[in-house]
Amino acid sequence: LEDAEALMVRMRDLFDDFYFEVIPYKNDVNNEITKKLITIAHKHNVKMVATADCHYIKEEQKSLHEILNCLNAGVKMDDYGRRAYQQEGLYLKNRDEMEKDLAVCFPSFDSKEALDNTVKIAQGVDFKFPTAKPIKFPIEDEIKSETLLQMCNKGLILRNIWPDNPK
Repeated sequence: LEDAEALMVRMRDLFDDFYFEVIPYKNDVNNEITKKLITIAHKHNVKMVATADCHYIKEEQKSLHEILNCLNAGVKMDDYGRRAYQQEGLYLKNRDEMEKDLAVCFPSFDSKEALDNTVKIAQGVDFKFPTAKPIKFPIEDEIKSETLLQMCNKGLILRNIWPDNPK
């Protein structure tokens, strides 16, 4: 940790707005290291920011995310050994949820300032997500569902992941 401490001090001195990122993992090894780094940050007056690993927006989108990952990797959900995230809670969390996660992982850490810093940084970013335009299918409403189903089935067959054509 001596190298980490020296690097943290060096970064603080090099950058006007250097922050140490605190991430509440559901992993004791990472959290033990982070606890030590939080102590070092306090010792050297390094500002902190609290963030979380985020893979999807809403908690209920976990299975959709896994399906997209399977499609991308060309595997099926029930394939043995497929890559799957074991960690729960990889969705975009509100402040209360972040406070709870941080309190569980780092009981003696006062997260208020780190969360305030997160908001401060986010407010300083000048970015607007483009508004997506709805996809318009050139078909009548009565047959949209059937046509979309046929298109999906054709794509599954082309990718050789149709249930009747096991990989």
